[in-house]
Amino acid sequence: MRQSFFCFVVYVLLLGDISSATVSGALTKEQRHELGRMSKEARTVSGLVRRKQIEDAKTIIGQLEQRVSELNIEDGDRARVWTVFQRNLERARNAIPVSFESEVAPILSANCIRCHGADKANAGLRLDTFEHLWRGGRSGRILLPTKPANSLIMARLTAADDRHRMPQNADRLKDAELKMVRKWIAGGAVFDGNDRDAPIGDSTRDPPTPVTIVMADGSETVSFKNDVAPIMVNFCLRCHQGNDPRGGFSVVTTEDVLRGGNTGNTIIPGDSDKSYLWKLVGLQDPMKMPPGQALLKRSQAMTIKRWIDEGAHFDGDSPSAALRSMVPTEAEAAAAELATMTENDFARRRIEQASIMWKRIAPREKSESVTTDNFFICGNVGTERLNHLARMAEAQTVRLQKRHNGAGNPWRGRMIIFATKDRFEYTEFNTVLRKQPTPEAIHGHVVIAPQLDEAYMAFHDQDTPASTLELGTDQLLNSLIAQAWLARDGLPLPDWLQQGFGLTESGARGRFFSGLKPQALQSARKLGSPNAIFNNRAFPPEDVPLVGALLTRFLQSRGKEKFTEFVESVGTTSSPAQAITSVYGLSADSVAKAFITSLAR
Repeated sequence: MRQSFFCFVVYVLLLGDISSATVSGALTKEQRHELGRMSKEARTVSGLVRRKQIEDAKTIIGQLEQRVSELNIEDGDRARVWTVFQRNLERARNAIPVSFESEVAPILSANCIRCHGADKANAGLRLDTFEHLWRGGRSGRILLPTKPANSLIMARLTAADDRHRMPQNADRLKDAELKMVRKWIAGGAVFDGNDRDAPIGDSTRDPPTPVTIVMADGSETVSFKNDVAPIMVNFCLRCHQGNDPRGGFSVVTTEDVLRGGNTGNTIIPGDSDKSYLWKLVGLQDPMKMPPGQALLKRSQAMTIKRWIDEGAHFDGDSPSAALRSMVPTEAEAAAAELATMTENDFARRRIEQASIMWKRIAPREKSESVTTDNFFICGNVGTERLNHLARMAEAQTVRLQKRHNGAGNPWRGRMIIFATKDRFEYTEFNTVLRKQPTPEAIHGHVVIAPQLDEAYMAFHDQDTPASTLELGTDQLLNSLIAQAWLARDGLPLPDWLQQGFGLTESGARGRFFSGLKPQALQSARKLGSPNAIFNNRAFPPEDVPLVGALLTRFLQSRGKEKFTEFVESVGTTSSPAQAITSVYGLSADSVAKAFITSLAR
């Protein structure tokens, strides 16, 4: 009996050990003890940070990360002691303050100085020194220390709408970069340099070695500004910028390029054979540059060689200016090309664009076309119908010009109108060209790109009469043309304004607009705050036109001139809400509440 009881006790104890091992994640006793000691060590970091011993704190974090990697704890082998350690380690990492000069400044330099520097300060905002960053621009201060959610700079960097997000015409900042800027602001937006008026990122460095700049004299066959700088920006800048550029060689400015890197012979003006840069990009010896998949054409390498052999002369405005400021973005290059095009060039471009787009959305459908003073009308609805649409379109344009003080051809090279006989063909414009679905209630849309690179409208020509509940096809065409007319300058307008103006100019009667009120009121009441009504994409696509029409009529009732001023303002300010305040002298919230009240009457 005693023996049986003894065996049972041993069995329970063993079972307890097995269960304990399972719960504790199969960590060994030594691992658990080591993780416990490391947790206590991680908790000391916050004290070091408070005593300004930042480097010591960073050293401890580095040692902890190294030690935990040496423990070789598998993903399945986790326990509470592991969770506690990870939590303490993350707290330690978060306790380390973000350095403006070494961590935030490189992000701003690489992405913002192009449009917000000494040579070009969009919206009156310069970000090339901390003092300018601190002051802000025409919209006021962009930094609210400890409040990243209320800081304008974060709002612009994270805006969902591409038209308002910064940097413009470029990719969104990486999540890690956004997290870095947000954490810096949350920590108080502290400046850790020595001179608030020094170029950002340079305030804590030793003065750079002076370099000799030889200006171009016109005898050169290679232009640094036009030929060499684009190569360096597109192929070299990614690795050769910031506080620790690869090989000590920075290509942020021309002075940096000529100063060279750690080898001391990066560029020897007049002698490419002795220049380390040529050995890397031309001879690919002792290594290939640029590394990885980036492939420099032989002609581009030879351009760099000729520039060095001709004395590495400079033909820009300032050798201390960022190379990025000399090299247009893809969007800027396209805009420059468009700016040089004549009306006839644009007209030919529209015809080519129409042909390409139609083949993409309906490759097996033959199309016909009609050309008028202001339109190139294309579709598969028959010549007679196309001619009718052409007359309608021109008549609506004349009405708009008379009613809203317009003159001349609103769209360079004509506006394209696509008319499809089947809904499937219309939806293909959204599916194929715009990569988005088509709600059942939507039968047409307008696309006008900045600089009028694209200018077209597409609609399903059902040839239906108007009713008190729906637009007829002719009214739909009028609406689309009005939308295009309002957006004729290529400025970014919110969808509700563009589509709402279109409905007000469609020829629909008062009973039609009265019928929109119940659904518009229901949609507006779903918003988190009244002034969100002015935000782009605040409503489902099917509700945008009806809310926009009633809101447009509401604003127009406050004065036609005021409304015209509002349209001009909303295309150039950062938000429609700001334009409301600027033009009407009232808060966006009060105007929104008054509008919603009007819907309930």
